[in-house]
Amino acid sequence: MNQHQSLILSIFFVFIFLVACISDVQAQRRRSLEVESEEVDLDLNYIDYSLNIQDKMNEEPLLAQLNIVNDLQQPLLEQLISQDENKFLLQLERGRAYNLIISAENYEDTTFVIDVNEIGEFYMESEVKLSPILIEYKIDVSDIETDDPLSGVNIIATNNKRDEKLVFRKGNEEGSYIVDLRASDTYEIEITDDGYFFASKLVDPSAGEIEKNTKVKLTQLKPGSKIRLNNITFAKGSYELNQTAIKELNRVAKILQDTPSLVLEVAAHTDDKGTHEENMTLAEDRSTTVYNFLLKFEGIDGSRLIPKAYGELQPIVPNDSEENRAINRRFELIVISM
Repeated sequence: MNQHQSLILSIFFVFIFLVACISDVQAQRRRSLEVESEEVDLDLNYIDYSLNIQDKMNEEPLLAQLNIVNDLQQPLLEQLISQDENKFLLQLERGRAYNLIISAENYEDTTFVIDVNEIGEFYMESEVKLSPILIEYKIDVSDIETDDPLSGVNIIATNNKRDEKLVFRKGNEEGSYIVDLRASDTYEIEITDDGYFFASKLVDPSAGEIEKNTKVKLTQLKPGSKIRLNNITFAKGSYELNQTAIKELNRVAKILQDTPSLVLEVAAHTDDKGTHEENMTLAEDRSTTVYNFLLKFEGIDGSRLIPKAYGELQPIVPNDSEENRAINRRFELIVISM
């Protein structure tokens, strides 16, 4: 074979190699396009559906459970793609309808239907608000002396578990007020009216059965009036204020600030445990603690407060049980002048 023939043969082999390479590239491209086509077809058959779950009362994010059932009544847990706090991302097949059941502890279940045939978009986002389980709580408010109903009262229920305040609405009867409380939470209820001492009450629906119709009697602000501060309690032998007592004394401070001429006696009582000297010392320590706390507020000076210790001398129930002794360990405010 001469040199010329060798050159022609080399060119021929190079040509064959190039043709093979081009064919391989084209085959790979066709396979890639087929895969992309399949993916496009798959995306066209599904939509991404996002659900944001919220508390209906305060619109805060809410952790919940989601159950999905298709039109064949088949549970489809695999449709759940992810759950990020209060958000669910679902991938739903077109041509089907889905039953979505959303539930959370202490909330009413919510069920609704999504018909994917009626959705043209490839992505949708919805907010679902769950209603908490509520109980109706009623308070009848009257004057402690005349028993006349009070119709201009302000009542606020402060939720102790979340940042939420509820305002009571007037009921059908005069002096009647109603609010819907969460069955799972605890509340501090404050009742106020112009010219009267406040009243406060702790309500705990989460503890089970509670009295759903409560009667509250308010005491007028006038010389000689006496009111017991139910939420100022002390551990046995202690004179330290707890958080509940501090909240109660904040209300007392507000009355003193709103009524600059008001002068109060701060009366501390104990049970009959210990000697008379020990009880008097304990009562003096408790009344002084309350006195010093109230002096911290602007507009309240020592001339408007008279701390007084009674020890065990004025029980309101017999000291014959631990429950009764707890009742006798109390604080009272007495109006001296105004």
